[in-house]
Amino acid sequence: MVGSGLYNGVMESIIQNVKDIDSDKRAWLEATVGHHLQDNQRVMISVLNVEPDEETRRAGLKKAAEIAARGRAHATAQGITEEEAGVAIDEAISHYRSQKRQQTQQ
Repeated sequence: MVGSGLYNGVMESIIQNVKDIDSDKRAWLEATVGHHLQDNQRVMISVLNVEPDEETRRAGLKKAAEIAARGRAHATAQGITEEEAGVAIDEAISHYRSQKRQQTQQ
């Protein structure tokens, strides 16, 4: 199936207009999803890497450590204690989670 592919190293997605899918492939998709597909719909198939490979995992950990080190250096330069930084981070996380809950309740 040809479609617009998006790939970010963790997930690959293919999006295809239903009206553009060959009849044999469309029949397979309809059997797979369990119902008839409409011409005005799109099908999106995503392939996820549940477990990153070792190289990707190490690169991610290295990047996270670098970001944390830059954050600590910036906080130190600004005279912010580790405790103050922790309180600010906890507050930001709480605010974010509160916003997410409000969005899901709407």
